[in-house]
Amino acid sequence: MVPSFKLRDTAIQNGKGRVLMNKSPSHQCWAAGLSGFAELVRLTGIAKSTLEGWHKVDGQVKFSAAIDAALYRKLKG
Repeated sequence: MVPSFKLRDTAIQNGKGRVLMNKSPSHQCWAAGLSGFAELVRLTGIAKSTLEGWHKVDGQVKFSAAIDAALYRKLKG
């Protein structure tokens, strides 16, 4: 079973019940346990521009999945 990693202290609820991810990509990486955005790029092999685009999309499903994958690779060694 693959552990599920969640971002900590990065989600803010607005009045309509939607979660807003308003932190920078680097801050979200750091909050998840990575050293920063550069480590996310290195561990996933995904282009910086692609990850930045995923970060700008409402919901950030792909960006969050990339962080999960990076954390898994980091812990796996």
